[in-house]
Amino acid sequence: MLEQQLREQLSRVGQRLGRLWLWRQLTWCWIGFAVLALAWLSLGRPYALAFAAIVGGSWLTATLLWVRSKSLALAKSDIARHVERAFPELDSRLLAALEQCPDVQSGRWNVLQRQVIAEAVHHAHINDWTDAVPAKRMRNAFLGQSAALLAFVTACLSLLPTAAQRANAVTSPAPFISARTVEAGPTIEPGDCEIERGSSLLVLARFSEKLPAGVNLVWRTARASAVVEQKHGADALHGANAAPAPSSLQSLPSSPSLASDTASSEQRLPLTKSLDDPIFGGRLPAVKQDLCYLIDYDGKQTREFKVTVYDLPSLVRSDLELKFPSYTGLDTKKLEDAFEAVVVEGTSIRVTCRVNKPLASAKLVENEVVSLALIVDPANPLVYQADFVPTKRHKLKLILTDDTGRVNRDAEEFRFEALPNRPPELKLAFPGQDV
Repeated sequence: MLEQQLREQLSRVGQRLGRLWLWRQLTWCWIGFAVLALAWLSLGRPYALAFAAIVGGSWLTATLLWVRSKSLALAKSDIARHVERAFPELDSRLLAALEQCPDVQSGRWNVLQRQVIAEAVHHAHINDWTDAVPAKRMRNAFLGQSAALLAFVTACLSLLPTAAQRANAVTSPAPFISARTVEAGPTIEPGDCEIERGSSLLVLARFSEKLPAGVNLVWRTARASAVVEQKHGADALHGANAAPAPSSLQSLPSSPSLASDTASSEQRLPLTKSLDDPIFGGRLPAVKQDLCYLIDYDGKQTREFKVTVYDLPSLVRSDLELKFPSYTGLDTKKLEDAFEAVVVEGTSIRVTCRVNKPLASAKLVENEVVSLALIVDPANPLVYQADFVPTKRHKLKLILTDDTGRVNRDAEEFRFEALPNRPPELKLAFPGQDV
C-alpha cells in the first residue's frame, strides 16, 4: 500500500516533467520551421508545394513530440533526484526508499524498510512534490512555445500569398505568359547621383530584353523643372480651361543649351550602342547645374533621375597683413593675393582667406599637425582669418572642409620665414684713419 502511494506521487512529478519537456521541444520546433519559412521567402522562390511541406512537416513534428512526451519513460531514480534537489530535507530518504526490496521468500518488507518508505510517503502528504517543477518554469515554457507558435503562424501567413500567386502562375497559362511578356525596363547608370560642378556625366542604359531601335537621353535643368511645375500649378487654377500638365520630359520644348535657366532647357542626345553588348551610352560634358534626365526608347520612358552638382571647397584669394614689432619702427604692411612672406623675428602675420562657399572648418596644417585654425569673419561667412607669429621657416597647407566632409582638392601652401633679430654692428665713422 505504501509503495503504491509512493509510485503515484512520483508519477505526478514525472507527468509534470513530461509536459515541461514537451513545451520546450515545441518551442524549438516552431522556431525552426518559422526560420525555414522566412528563409524560403527571402529566396524569392516560394510556391504551394513548399508551403504545404513546411506546414505539414511542422505539425507532423509536433505530433511526434506529443506522442514521445506521453511515452517518455523517466526513471524513478531520476524523478527522485529531482524531488530531492527541490526538498533537501528528505536527506536521501526518497532514494533510499526506492532502493528497498521485499524479502525474497516472504515477499514482505521488514520494519526498517517500511519505516523508510512511510517517512517518504508522509513527506509527500505534507508537501506537494509537484512543486519540484515550479509553476513559474511551467508557465514560462508554455508562454515560450505559444510565442514561437505565433511566430510560425505569422511566417506561414506571409508565405501563403506568394505561394498562392506562384501556384496560380503555374496552373494558369495566360497570366504566366503575360508576366513573361512584361518588360522590366532598362537598368540606368548612374541613376540618381551627385557630381562635381563642371565634370562630365556618363549615362548608360542596359537592356535585358529586346533591344530598342533607338535610345535617347532627354534632360533638363533643375531650374527649368521648377518653372514647369509652377506653370502646371497655375494652369490647374484655371479649371477646365487649363491645358493638361505634361507628365514627362517628352512634352517640353527643346533647347540647344544645357545650362539654360529657362523652362525650355530640354535637350536630347542619341545614345550609341556599345559593340555587341546590350548597352547604350552617352556623355554630357561640363554639367554646371542640377538637372533631371530620363531615357526615351521605342515610345517608352524611364522614370526621372536627378543629378545634383556640388562644389569642392576652394580658395578664391589670400591676403597677408604684416604687423612688425615696435623696435623696427615699421608700419603695418599688406600683401595682396600672397602666399609667402619673409619677416623679422616677432612679426605677426594675419592670414585672410576668401573661399567659394561657407565651410565647416578651415585650418593650416604643418607636418600633418594642425598648427592654426582659421576663424570665420562674423561680417562675411566667406572670409576666414587667423594670426600667426612665425619663429622659423614654416610650410603650412590650407585644408578646407565643408559641411558634407568634402575637402579642397589641391591644398594651397603658405610659406613663412622669420629672420632673427641680429645684434647691431658698430663701425667707426670718424676719424677714418689714424692721426
